[in-house]
Amino acid sequence: MHATKGRKQAQHQTGEKYLAFTVGGESYAVPVRRVSEIVGYIDITAVAGSPQHVKGLLQLRERTVTVIDLRTYFRLPPAERNHDACIIIVNIESGGERYPAGIVVDQVGEVETFGAENTIPTNTAGGEPDFIAGISRVGDRTTALLDVDRLLSSDELAMVTRLQRAA
Repeated sequence: MHATKGRKQAQHQTGEKYLAFTVGGESYAVPVRRVSEIVGYIDITAVAGSPQHVKGLLQLRERTVTVIDLRTYFRLPPAERNHDACIIIVNIESGGERYPAGIVVDQVGEVETFGAENTIPTNTAGGEPDFIAGISRVGDRTTALLDVDRLLSSDELAMVTRLQRAA
């Protein structure tokens, strides 16, 4: 746990590029190095028995990708999908392995650099959810920086990995 915290702090000190997006009118971002692509909102196959925030699976260039609905994850009401909604494909790392996952967002923004001068690292003791790596403030805009490796619990990751392999 201390190694992860140190890694997060080191990244914020040097400034890291993030892909910004909105969900429910709030600003979030994920490290660009963890993004493999952005796709329009496409058909997702629901999977019975999966956690509520796991929207299902999608087939993307001969690979199966688990899709996480951030609106459900953040306990926001559903919204009608429009032309701005899309899926950001990120790589979740666990146990030395990389797993593709899609996160459904309302709208993708720009690539931004956040550094120590405008970012406050967070931890669960401070009351922030475990998947929030930091809070960045630039001007009058506040952005929550997501730790994609913590979007799924180890049990959820094991379950979706089984689903991906079976698909």
